[in-house]
Amino acid sequence: PIEYGKIITSIYLKVSLSDFLTLFSARTQGEFFWSVLPSPILLTAAGISLVISTILACVWPVGMLDRLPVMGLALGEYKLLPLWIWLYCLLCWLIQDALKVLCIFLIESTGLFSYENPHAKKLNHSRLGAGSFKATGSFK
Repeated sequence: PIEYGKIITSIYLKVSLSDFLTLFSARTQGEFFWSVLPSPILLTAAGISLVISTILACVWPVGMLDRLPVMGLALGEYKLLPLWIWLYCLLCWLIQDALKVLCIFLIESTGLFSYENPHAKKLNHSRLGAGSFKATGSFK
């Protein structure tokens, strides 16, 4: 059986990982997460955050936080729990991203909720060359 402190720490690691992964999925709206590369600063921030979260979850000392027992996931006999949490989060993230794309496709194609993609109008508007910057400093 797994120690209760490791369960608490597992929840911390799962939330840390899934929150950042969801950010990568949510930023591409109706497309898959890999369709638009994230900025270098986002990749750097995510990488640093995920590494630190994983290290902290692995080596946290046995103790109490907010009256809850905590224990590092790499402490004790079984040390692969962080790996399983990572795999679980990555699998859920891929499923979540596919469902996001499917839901947005269904909403847009059926006109459900009378939804119109505001980004599609801006993209089409700019692709048509509409609007010009005049010497007055304003767009018309």
